[in-house]
Amino acid sequence: MKRAVHLATWLFCLSMAGCGAPVVPPMSLGDSALSAQGADLKDEDVFALVRLLSGENGQAAHLDPAKIRKANKTLSTDKPLRDKAYKVADPIIYKVFSRPGKTDAVPPLSAQDMQTLKASLQPGDVIQCGNDGSFIHGVFYVGNDVIIHALAETINGKPMVGVIKETLTGYFDRVDRDTVVVLRPQWTPGQLKTGIAYAQAQVGKGYDSLFLTESADRFYCTELVYKTLTIAKVARIQPRYVKDAWPIVMNEEIRQSPDLKVVYTKNHS
Repeated sequence: MKRAVHLATWLFCLSMAGCGAPVVPPMSLGDSALSAQGADLKDEDVFALVRLLSGENGQAAHLDPAKIRKANKTLSTDKPLRDKAYKVADPIIYKVFSRPGKTDAVPPLSAQDMQTLKASLQPGDVIQCGNDGSFIHGVFYVGNDVIIHALAETINGKPMVGVIKETLTGYFDRVDRDTVVVLRPQWTPGQLKTGIAYAQAQVGKGYDSLFLTESADRFYCTELVYKTLTIAKVARIQPRYVKDAWPIVMNEEIRQSPDLKVVYTKNHS
């Protein structure tokens, strides 16, 4: 089956920096926004960083972790600058995430698998799915076959970008997935109401192509799950820090939460 290109692509470009790819000259947009923040990091540094972190060039080894932390903080708190940076990162991420993936030998979920999966679900569950034993996507399950998740893909010519609400059936009908884990928090009725309301309120927001876990005007897939669970105070999840500087939450961090119970698995131990 086909394996989608996923969030790990971006992470790989940062964590495996120094692979020899050429660096594109940084964009120069002036440093007024950053100066207003009192940061000694120029706009062109931030935009070069955005390009590097987005996987366009794949070489970030020369960037100081202190500058990466400062860029993350500045982008997270300065919305006008963040909006400019998204214009740089969006087309890069959408292009990468829409590429056809490699094939593997594991068959996709069968109709019987889907029936078993659906029968296991309860409102508030977290669905992680992927291919060949790895995970590339995280989904929040609302109930009655409805999911809320963040995508950055073009599928059959149709853009699927940002936080959307759709059926789990519809999602699995258009993508090949062979690996699934369902995680269940121990919701109270009040927490579940809060979590579902929060996830619902994000529908229509854009995809977080900067992977800014500490801002909330856009979301990447696991960021939406992370914030839904933590705002509802139902799960403790610890972000990782890329280059010891850039906080990000992947599926692994969510699975490592002591407050989530595995209730279903397919092709994952």
